[in-house]
Amino acid sequence: METNVKRLRKYSGIALGIVLVTAFVLVQPMQASYGQVSDLGAPAFENCEFWLDGQPEDPYTANTIRKGHVALTVIAEKEIFECETVQGDIGVIVDVTTYGEIYENMTTRDIIAKQAFVVTCVKIGDPDGTPTDGTYQVLGCDTYRPLTDFIPVSGCRDILNFNSSDFRDVLEQPQEMNTVFKGDTVKTIEIEKEIVFCDFGSTDSTGGDDIGPVDEDDKKVEQYIIQETWRDLGLLPANTVVEQHVESLRCWTLVTDALVESCQFTTVQLQEVDPFE
Repeated sequence: METNVKRLRKYSGIALGIVLVTAFVLVQPMQASYGQVSDLGAPAFENCEFWLDGQPEDPYTANTIRKGHVALTVIAEKEIFECETVQGDIGVIVDVTTYGEIYENMTTRDIIAKQAFVVTCVKIGDPDGTPTDGTYQVLGCDTYRPLTDFIPVSGCRDILNFNSSDFRDVLEQPQEMNTVFKGDTVKTIEIEKEIVFCDFGSTDSTGGDDIGPVDEDDKKVEQYIIQETWRDLGLLPANTVVEQHVESLRCWTLVTDALVESCQFTTVQLQEVDPFE
């Protein structure tokens, strides 16, 4: 009797193992259908195109807050790509938001730190929000810090040269401005943006509603000009401007991978001149 019980337990364990393995095999294709390569983060994607008419009406914004003697300015821009998952070639929408941060000392007017990071979210659906096959969901998001290297490019042209009237509306107001203060010290920051598409002289990128078809090395370059004016209100009614700075933030995006490869901050030399002399 004891031997029979042991045998039953042994065969029951084998049967349970077969059931578990079968269930795992049946479930796996459902998970892989979305190209999910892990339980966390976004699924791997490739073959991306920058969908011009599907971009947000107001693609970037900026604000500044102050805590104590530290002022933080944050620049954020969202861009939308159409891609395919590595597993299954499922069409997905990839939202790429790039953040640029500048920390400054309100007392000394010095820059404490400058940095950039990216948040990428992958969704099932169309760029205009129309559900695809009855589904619309966020599959996962990743965050990373781009490199800070300068990347040489060539064959660049204004992205507005592409045949997309809707995208021209996106950049009708490519400017943000705000002001913070500490005592009599007032800091105003104004941010302008330009965007170019660089194909290194290739003739494959033809424009239209998409920037595509694109080569594997084609890049989109965002150029931000950040102007700061510092004022001392204690000098009134005389001129209150005591200092001015200009910073450049330049980001390179590899279009086919929707990857922000590098974001580089540099200080731009500002010279005061008298054009009426």
